[in-house]
Amino acid sequence: DPELLRSLQEELERRVGGVVGGIEEAVKFLQSLPSIRRGELLKLVREKDPAAAASLRERVLLMEDIVLLDRADLTTLIGETPLEDLAAAAGGLPETFAAAIVEVLPRQTSTLYKEMVQLGGAALIERGPEARERLLRRAEVLISEGRIRRPAVHGSRIGIRSEEHTSE
Repeated sequence: DPELLRSLQEELERRVGGVVGGIEEAVKFLQSLPSIRRGELLKLVREKDPAAAASLRERVLLMEDIVLLDRADLTTLIGETPLEDLAAAAGGLPETFAAAIVEVLPRQTSTLYKEMVQLGGAALIERGPEARERLLRRAEVLISEGRIRRPAVHGSRIGIRSEEHTSE
C-alpha cells in the first residue's frame, strides 16, 4: 500500500532527523515493523540520506542477514527455533540457508526437516512469512543477549531482497 509506506517513511524521517529521538528511536521504530517493510523504508531513506540509511542499516536486522550468520551462530539460532518454523521459513530464503540448516542439524533431525519441507506443500508456504518473522525476531533476541553476533552488512545491500521475499 503506497499510502502506508509513505506515512511510515515520514515517521521514520522524523525520527532519524532528531525530531522524535534520533537514530536510536528510528532503529526501535524500524525493528517494530515486519522485515519486508524495514527493507523498503531503508531503501527510501537511502535515496534521501545515504549516511542516515547506512547508520540505520548497521543496527537493523533484515531477513537477508540471517543467511550471513556464521556456522556457530546459525547453529545457535536453529537450536532455538522450532523445526516447523525452520521448514516454513526456508521457503522464502535462498537455497544456501536450507542447505546450511541441513548441515548443522543432527542426521535424524535433518531427515525429518527435509521431509517436512518436501511434504509441507501449500500449508508450509502459507506459514512462511510468519515463520520468517519469528526467526528474525528470535535472531534479534539472541543478538541482544550476546548469544550470537550481528552479521556484518554493507550499505550497498540496503533494501535489496531476493525474489522470494517480495511475495510477503
